[in-house]
Parts: sequence; structure tokens; C-alpha cells
Amino acid sequence: MKVRYEKKAEGGKGLGREGGSVREAGRESRMARARRRLAVLLAVLLLFAAAPQMMPTGGSAVYGTTESAALQKRAELVIFIRFKGEKEFVSGTTAKPVVTLLDGSQIDLNEWYNAQNAADYGSDPSLNQFVQKVTYRGTLVKPIYASANGQRMVSYECSTKAKDADFDDTDWFEGVQVQALKAVEPYLPKDTKLDYDGDGEIDNCMFLWGPTKDNVIEYYLSSGDGSRAWHWVLGKNGTTIRGLKADCYVRNFIYSKASFWATGQAFSKAAMIHEFMHTLGVPDLYSEDEWYNWLTGTSYLPVGDWDIQSDHREYGSTFLAQRIQYLKAGTFGEITESGTYTLYDVNDPNPKNGINGYKIPTRRANEYFVIEYRRGVTDGAAAEHGDGILVYRVKSDEYGNTEGVEEIHLYGRVAGFNSTASIADSAQGVGDPLNGGLSTRNDLEFTDGSNSGICVRNVGSAGTTITFDVILP
Repeated sequence: MKVRYEKKAEGGKGLGREGGSVREAGRESRMARARRRLAVLLAVLLLFAAAPQMMPTGGSAVYGTTESAALQKRAELVIFIRFKGEKEFVSGTTAKPVVTLLDGSQIDLNEWYNAQNAADYGSDPSLNQFVQKVTYRGTLVKPIYASANGQRMVSYECSTKAKDADFDDTDWFEGVQVQALKAVEPYLPKDTKLDYDGDGEIDNCMFLWGPTKDNVIEYYLSSGDGSRAWHWVLGKNGTTIRGLKADCYVRNFIYSKASFWATGQAFSKAAMIHEFMHTLGVPDLYSEDEWYNWLTGTSYLPVGDWDIQSDHREYGSTFLAQRIQYLKAGTFGEITESGTYTLYDVNDPNPKNGINGYKIPTRRANEYFVIEYRRGVTDGAAAEHGDGILVYRVKSDEYGNTEGVEEIHLYGRVAGFNSTASIADSAQGVGDPLNGGLSTRNDLEFTDGSNSGICVRNVGSAGTTITFDVILP
């Protein structure tokens, strides 16, 4: 994603006298300005009328690197590591850090962190656009790089060659990363702020390991989709940077190849965002069901690609239930009686009704259902599959989705638009009453498989808002 910068044209020194008097020229200038203003106004009106999807609601186009006293800032110390004997893979300056992949292609990391482009806001956001979106402008990530002379980027060369590395040895990974932290400390800017929350620890570290053509099968298998995330207590060995403990959530972000045979990239911006969300406490939502993995060769996805913690290719937004639980962001309205309800885009930071989604409490203490509205202007999965409401179950005493246990289970994307990403996709609704009724709809079930009796019906057209009926048992 590239950001285009436009230079404002410089004004002239005055009006010429050719073709009339100064007064005539001034009159023509005023008329020309009026015509231009009218043309701009008409163009803006046409833009909103013909392509409203280009303008996110709720002022969300400002998401990105916008500084604000209301934002909770979070430092991310980026450490580059290369294997012994491998060539340098990072170049540029702290203002434009460049990572070079094996195939020669390059990544501008600052674009991945900070780029702002309203047209790509839903389906191709920068990390800060995504994080500010799902925290409702609550968090701003501040990447920090080590550099020589305050400009040229530097990486740490470890003492192990890739062919000799044991990629299953987490102690080895930890040891190298501790060494890398100590090695780059002198190259950090003197005024660098690493601890915004004041807890005496570095807010976050990202270790970006360089590419290699040696030992590629083990390297690829260790890196999975190109990343790992652990809370490693690097401070247990007394590791400190600028007097701050390195006892933070550490991401081990390895990039290598797209496959065993191609020199592509496993390191992707979507994976980088996925891993960063772990540092805010958000768990994975894919399920490592061994039988399903063996049968299909992929992870089981109880929520499809509707959340970046499940399948990050579409940049699906974080589910509202998890924003409230882990990010302390967003507001539920509660549905306690049958009726017609209205929702705004779940990513709208200022919905007119004051709520971002609806919670339906149940007789089960740790189980409830949620309805939220996704729009393609702010959500990548909705941009792919169509606008509509999501209906899902939450088991609040679980953390993430693992084999046989699900914190979030998506029952249906309910709307009058085409979608192929959910279990029960129907414009007419989802859920069956307890006393029977239409059996073509999926029950909204509790985790033990019993029918909740909750029904969603009469879903309206997707626009700025969407309406629907909820029938409670």
C-alpha cells in the first residue's frame, strides 16, 4: 500500500493586466473561484452519492498515526536478527526502514505500521489503522528502530548459522533475542521512550528474523505462517534496556519462504497485525483440531475469516465481545425482550444510539449471544463477503478457540447479500424456536448442543444502519 503525497500549488504574485483592467480581472477571478468552489462541492456530493463505500463512517478515515492526548501510546521496539554469514536484509533509515526478502522484493515497514489510506481502510489497513479501529481510537503503536548515527538501520548477526540452528529449541531462540537486545541498546536514540504505561518494562518487542536458504524445511516449519508469539520472560536473566525490564510480551516474528520451493514471503502485514493483537491480550480464534487438520490440511475456523485472529487474509475486525473483554473498548446494549432493533457499523466510534452491538444474556451464567453489524467500508471480511449482521455465541470463561473448546462460535452472517463464509447465511434470519417451527434454519445452540430458542428474523437492508427482529423464548 502506497501513500500518495500531493504538494500544494504555490500562489502567484498577482493578477496580470492582459485582456482587461485590474477590476475586470478581479471580477473574473472572483467568478472563477466561485465556479471552482461550486465544482468542488458538486464533486464531493457526487462522490458521496455514487461511492459512499469509499468514505468510512464515524470519521474513521482519521485512523492511523494521528497523535492525540486521548490515545494510549504503546512503544514497539523492533529488533532485526540475521543468521551468521547471511547478508544484511535491512536498509534505509529510521524514517523509511526497508526489509529485503529473498526474492529481492522490499517492504517499507513504516508504511505497514503507519500508512493512512481511506480507500484501503477496510480491506488493506496499516497496523495503526487496524488497531485504532478496533480500540475506537484508544491505542497508537510507536515503532522504534536501532540505527547507526541516528539514521542507517542496523541488525544483529547471531553466532549460529541457519544450518546449525535448532528451531524447536525455545531456549535457543530466547538466548539469541536477549543477546540481540543487549547488542542494539547503544544504537537506540537517546530520547527514545520505551515505557508509556510506566510499569518499568518495555511495552513490547518485535524480533524480526532475516531470511536464509539453509535448513529451509525446519525453518519454514518452525515459522508456520511466518510468525510466533510468546510471552517470554527475558528479564529472568536480568535483561534490561535503558533500565527497563525486558519482561514484556515478546513476539518472535520469523519470515522466510512462502513455501519449500519458492522464495516468497511468509512475513505479511496481516500476520504482523495478528501477532500484535496478541500483545494486547487477544487470543487466537482458529482451532487446532487434529482430525480436521489431517483431513483438510488446514486449521478449523469456527468463525471463518471474520476475525483477524482466525484467518487474517481478509483483515476481519476483532469481535466486539473480545474488544470489550480484552481491549476495554466498545459498548454493548442488552436485549432482554423481543422486539425490533437497530445497529450501526460495529467499527463506528460514535454510533448515534451509543452502542456498538447487542448482547443477549441467557440462563447460562457464562454463555451469551452477540449481534453486531459489519460493513465493507471498515471491515475486510465484509468487503469480501458483503455487509450484514453477525450472530455468534460467547463462552466467557474460555480464552480463545482451541480443540474442542470455543470462546467465540459464529452461527451466521445474516443479511440479504451474498456470502459464503458462515454456517447459516440467510436474509430471513437464524435460530429456531423451542417449540419447533422451521427446521431449515440453524439453531442458536448452547455449548452442550441444546437449542437456546433465540431467533433473529426480518433482517433489513444493509446501509448506514440495519434493523432486525429478535424473538426470545
